[in-house]
Amino acid sequence: MKYTYILRIDCGRSKLKIVNEILGVDSNSNNYWEQILIEEALDPTVNFLDRFLNLLEGKYYKLSMVGVNKDDISVWMYYEYDEQCNISFSPEDMKRLGDNQITLCISCWESHSKNTS
Repeated sequence: MKYTYILRIDCGRSKLKIVNEILGVDSNSNNYWEQILIEEALDPTVNFLDRFLNLLEGKYYKLSMVGVNKDDISVWMYYEYDEQCNISFSPEDMKRLGDNQITLCISCWESHSKNTS
């Protein structure tokens, strides 16, 4: 099992450098601004929503001044599972996402690495 968490800002290549400066973190992509966190099965749990929202909060005005709006921002969760798939979020995290007007996207798929012998 593996979780991949992504904070993505659709800002185009021309704005990557300024978004890097505003957020204080360099993008992991050359096509749009993106931060990726990967959590393997045995890793400690990552509060990705908290980490991503901490990057954004207080910076929306500066982002809007360079043409980045809240609807350009999304949080992605990719989850590869072996058997049953369960995902839950705290009410506080969901409220915080809503208060920040950030879209949460989740993509799950069954791993094909099961032992079939």
